[in-house]
Amino acid sequence: MPPTWTRSAPSPTRFVGQKSTPNIPLPLGVNSVAEYVSIKAQADSELLDRLQNLCPLGMKFVKMWTMPTDVNLAAKITRADYEIVCQGIGGVIEEVTADGYQITYVEKGAEVTKDVSARIFAARRDGADKAKVTLAVGNENLRPDRLVRYLMQKYDLNGDYDVTKIDSYTADGIAVDEWLDSIENGK
Repeated sequence: MPPTWTRSAPSPTRFVGQKSTPNIPLPLGVNSVAEYVSIKAQADSELLDRLQNLCPLGMKFVKMWTMPTDVNLAAKITRADYEIVCQGIGGVIEEVTADGYQITYVEKGAEVTKDVSARIFAARRDGADKAKVTLAVGNENLRPDRLVRYLMQKYDLNGDYDVTKIDSYTADGIAVDEWLDSIENGK
C-alpha cells in the first residue's frame, strides 16, 4: 500500500487515528495552517472525506498526495514561516537577524542563553503589532514561542501573543507542498 501524505489546516492537534504519523511536533500554544500527517492507507477518491470525519473540531485536511515510496518528511522539513501577532512586535522583530543574536529562556527548569542566529532565516515587520519570521525546525530548531517571549520580556511588550505556522520548507527552500507535488508527479 503506497504512503499517502495529507496537509491539514488549521491544526491545534495533528492526531488522525491509527497508523498515522505526525511530523515535526508543534509547540503547545502555536497554531498552524501548514501541518503534514503521514497516513499509510489505500488511496481512493473518498479518503480525504473519510479523514475529515475523524478530525477534531478546528482541524481540516486540505490536500492529499500519494507517494510512490516512503518519504521521511520530518527529515526533509528544515524551516517554517510563522506569523506573530503581539503588541509592539513589529518595532523590534528585525533585530533578530543580527549575527550572533542570543536569547535567554528556561529549558528543563534552568535558564539558558543561546546564540540562535543560525536558526533564524528571515524576520520582517508586517505592521506595528505583526511580524513574520522563518525559523529552523527539526533537531536544530528555534521554537517561535521562546523567541516571542524573549522579545516581550526584553522590550516590556504587554499583553498576549499569537503565533501561527503558515508554511514549511525543505533545506533547498522549496515549499513542502511543491516538493510533494514534484515527487507525486515523478519529477
